[in-house]
Amino acid sequence: MSLITTIKNKFTKHEGCGCGQHAPLALPITQDMIVRDVTNRWPETINVFGKHKVDFCCGGAHSIEQTARAKGCRDVAALVADLNAAVKN
Repeated sequence: MSLITTIKNKFTKHEGCGCGQHAPLALPITQDMIVRDVTNRWPETINVFGKHKVDFCCGGAHSIEQTARAKGCRDVAALVADLNAAVKN
C-alpha cells in the first residue's frame, strides 16, 4: 500500500458509508449525544425530534438533553427511547 493511500485511508471519514472498514456508531442513542451527529447518522430520527417538538436550534450543535430541555421537552427519556426505536427499525 502506498504512503498516500495509507494516509488517505487514515483520514477518510467512513461513518455510515458501508465500506466495512469502521466500527458503527454505538447504539443506544444517549441524551449526551449531539443532535447533529445523531441526525446525520440516522436521518430517520429527524421525525422523532419533530414529534417531540424539538427543533435543531443552533444547527443541532448541543446535546439531545440540552436541546430538548431548551425546547420545553419534559420527558427526555421518552425522546431518547423513541430515537432508539426509530433506528432499530
